[in-house]
Order: sequence, then C-alpha cells, then structure tokens
Amino acid sequence: MAVNLRQSCRYHQTKVELFYWQSTYINLFNERVAFMERTLVLIKPDAVERKLIGQIIAIYEQKGLNITALKMLRPSVAIAENHYIEHKNKSFFKGLVDFLTSDKLCALIIEGDNVIKAVRKVNGATDPAEAELGTIRGRFALSMSANIVHASDSPESAEREIKIWFPEGDSIA
Repeated sequence: MAVNLRQSCRYHQTKVELFYWQSTYINLFNERVAFMERTLVLIKPDAVERKLIGQIIAIYEQKGLNITALKMLRPSVAIAENHYIEHKNKSFFKGLVDFLTSDKLCALIIEGDNVIKAVRKVNGATDPAEAELGTIRGRFALSMSANIVHASDSPESAEREIKIWFPEGDSIA
C-alpha cells in the first residue's frame, strides 16, 4: 500500500525514521512504505519547434506515468553546461549546449514505480535509426543530434538534473 509520507508524518505528528530497502522504505513500525521514483524529462527544442509537446506528454500519460512538474523555458548556457557537465571534456559538448539553448524546451518531472526505466523504454534508443517504431524517438526523432527528448539515466542523475531545471522546487511552474 502506497502511503503519502508527508501526510503520514503529519498524521502521527512525529518524525518517523525510515530505512531504505529495494525501492521501499521500512519505517519504525516495520511497515513497508512505497517510494515513488522521480525522473527529469526534457522535450528538446526540435520537438517544441515541430509542435510535438502535446503528443509526447500524452504518450507518458497513456503509459500511466504521473507528471508532477512542468515548465517551458529557453535555458541559459550555464544551465545547459551544468546539465551536460559529464560531457564537458568531450568534442561534442559545445554542440549539445548550443542545441539545448537554441530555443525553448519543456522540462518535466515524472513520478512512478520504476519510472526511470519506464521513461527510457518509452523514449527509445538515442539513435533514432535503432529506436523501435512505437517509441517517441522511433516515431519523431530525425537524427542523433535532434533526438526529441532527454531522460535521466539513474536516480542519482535524476535528482541532480531536477535540481538544475527546478531550483525552485518541484511544484508545477
């Protein structure tokens, strides 16, 4: 049974210590509490320009994933560089930053069970030539560099990226 931790803690009016174990938390009452995984998705400038935002969001929602935050912005160079920091010393870094800052994009936080794996499967392979036809990239991507969407690849990356794109917190903007 999934429990809203904030409501649960308010209800008991006490701080409940939680222990992490395999995507669930065990509280001091020895009750398993579901942990909702979060991921960042960017609907990139090529998709925005082609007016695909609604279709892409619909795919995530039809999969049963929960969009908990959404905003549209044209990122600064600093945001894009911070986002792609792991590629800083690679030859394609400048191209990534230039593309991400070329126009507006749509940033989303999506939550759900095993959401990182689910979103990456729905997105498809980074190379659209290798992406299955039913995936977002298989349907819409035109090239490796214009591949429509980005999604976090791990829980650690998701939390780091969410802080970059939603520094104000994860409320819907």
